[in-house]
Amino acid sequence: MCLGCDSPDGVKQQISIAKKGSYDAGNIEKFAIYDATALPANRMNLKRRSKRIDGCADALGIAKDQRLAFRSMIEAFLEESESLAARRLKWDTDRQPGEGPAQFAWRAYAAEAAAGTLHRGIIHSEDEPLYWKLIVWLRSHPMPSGIEIPTKPEWNTRQIEATRAKQGSTWRLKLRTEEQRNL
Repeated sequence: MCLGCDSPDGVKQQISIAKKGSYDAGNIEKFAIYDATALPANRMNLKRRSKRIDGCADALGIAKDQRLAFRSMIEAFLEESESLAARRLKWDTDRQPGEGPAQFAWRAYAAEAAAGTLHRGIIHSEDEPLYWKLIVWLRSHPMPSGIEIPTKPEWNTRQIEATRAKQGSTWRLKLRTEEQRNL
């Protein structure tokens, strides 16, 4: 289920809402909200946003009397998402003198680095000038010790290997048949 819009500058922005259980106004934790692209609440057409929130509520089977709580939850998330995007350090404006792109990325994306989710794909989507500066810089410099910023494919491979190691030798990749792929 997606809540999305086109921003004034033409960038497609969306928020995906994954249903984890039936909605209960007193138990919002049953819903996980994933911010796909940091949707700024003030840049959306309010009427369109309202329709999309109602559409999500309909698809999730939320009763009419619980819509206000659901709407409040979504609005709060949108505002928080906007403020987080605004606080992110940017290469062009926030780098310190003498700081290389790898050190800056490690500092700007400290939360992702600590969680083990930082990869160059995230940097590319949020700060393209930093991404390109990092790519060019890495051609002539090694990655500094203590800093690890893999490419997205490298990161994905590590995640697969970690899952295999965690589940032991019983984990096998299940390939779909040609018939399953055509469904």
